[in-house]
Amino acid sequence: MLRLRLERFAYHPEGTLGYLYLPNGTTLATVEKQWAGNAQNKSCIPEGVYRCQPFSGSKYKDVYEITEVPERSAILFHSANWPHQLQGCIAPGLKLTPAKNGLGVMNSRAAMEVLKAACGTEPFEVEITGYRPEYP
Repeated sequence: MLRLRLERFAYHPEGTLGYLYLPNGTTLATVEKQWAGNAQNKSCIPEGVYRCQPFSGSKYKDVYEITEVPERSAILFHSANWPHQLQGCIAPGLKLTPAKNGLGVMNSRAAMEVLKAACGTEPFEVEITGYRPEYP
């Protein structure tokens, strides 16, 4: 089973930023809601390892659902550029927005296509970690 790694590096009151490392060597930027105690629709999800599977619903077609999140449901990888466009989901981008524009990602639809090309139609895992620098 494929395993992706999402390394969060910025926990900000406006949102959370990270890098998503794909098995093929590609790196995508990510944006999520800020941490708000794992509250449904208001918080990014806790760090951990989660199973993901292809999903198509009435609002989001051909995306991935992140399953087995404690006390949460309906968590997706889908396109969006800003934290306020998300309700606990994760949006990939080809790169981060310039700092002067706020917390977000650019070219999210194109990044979803990169993610789909790398992961295909089979379930996969995502390991979500926080960046913790090691100091001597």
